Amino acid sequence: MAIGNQAIAVPKRVATTFDTLSLSLDFPNEDQALWWKDTAPLLERLLSATGYDVHLQYLHLIFHYRYVLAALGPYPKAKSDSIVPGGCPYELSVNFQQGKTVVRFDFAPTTAIGQTGRSHDQYCPWPTVNKLLAELSNDGREIDTRLYNHFINALAVTKKDLSALQKCPTMHLSTQSILSWDLKSCFNDLKMYFFPLVKADAVRAPSGQLVLNAVRGADGGRFISPAFNLVETSLGEMGLLSNVCILGWDCVPDEGRVKIYLAEPNVTKANVHHLWTLGGRLNSSTINKGWELLSRLWDYLGIPEGVRSTTELGQPEQEDGRSGLTFSYELRPGSLEPEPKIYIPLVGENDMAVVRSLAQFTSDLGWTDLDSYPSKLANVLYVYSLLNSELTRY
Repeated sequence: MAIGNQAIAVPKRVATTFDTLSLSLDFPNEDQALWWKDTAPLLERLLSATGYDVHLQYLHLIFHYRYVLAALGPYPKAKSDSIVPGGCPYELSVNFQQGKTVVRFDFAPTTAIGQTGRSHDQYCPWPTVNKLLAELSNDGREIDTRLYNHFINALAVTKKDLSALQKCPTMHLSTQSILSWDLKSCFNDLKMYFFPLVKADAVRAPSGQLVLNAVRGADGGRFISPAFNLVETSLGEMGLLSNVCILGWDCVPDEGRVKIYLAEPNVTKANVHHLWTLGGRLNSSTINKGWELLSRLWDYLGIPEGVRSTTELGQPEQEDGRSGLTFSYELRPGSLEPEPKIYIPLVGENDMAVVRSLAQFTSDLGWTDLDSYPSKLANVLYVYSLLNSELTRY
């Protein structure tokens, strides 16, 4: 694969599945029409670039139209609060794993309030979430809501919490929940994410302790395991309980797992290793092999090191958009050790530099499936210049 300064050819635009559907679909209001125009084109381009055939493109775009647009709520007239840098409540990504490519999207559901329906309840998206889950269930889609019901009861902001927040306002982002789908062939796997920092401020307790207590009581204690105990001990001893910013879980029957996320402002390779191994507590062959690859990738990317303002912890966004590290620790029932994952912060980095670094990294490893990554990304983002854009998040 040639990686140099040569121009990446972008083909002329032709009619797409998005174009065809846009001529055929009716939208019940202007908000949904605007959300469609804002989100569906990039979704279609990612599906096409990653090998989804035309039938699957129609399937997933109709899913997006049928279930997601209404749940996004009023189309914002100004920048909104969001976990996503830049304020957009909808985010697309691509997962490369075991020779397979899966397009994903996540979004923050919004519950409109007031006579005009232009405002939203920032701490209570649950009516919209409940309606969406009911629609999916009524349409015959298999979704396990047991963990959702448990975690909402354990972590959602209550009226008492809201009273406490009025006396002592929180600095954390207002987003309380994110819904995410992996678009797999004819089926979409739902994952959900909860943000506990507002609750933690209201009850004056470390967010990590709230999350660990909620996981301990989930599904009859099914997630209590050596891995869970190790994460609990490590976060306490490493002083990271207040860094826990997200709890994630699967809504797939019989395949449940939970993921505990933390944010860390100290962006250095040494700290990445510290968090990857939980301070040296994780040292299996799998962990060590993962670190070997992660260490090489970090060097390829050349991430600027230093302490950064971290929006996930309620800190203001830096002028250059850069943010801190995000780590997750995945727990499965009976697991002996957690599975760490890192989200390398690429906000503020030049897209072309990132593309070339990733392409060189995968090429040197012999992962030829990703040889076409630079040209495909250029095709997907043809309305932007990769030489000047900074769109990549993680």
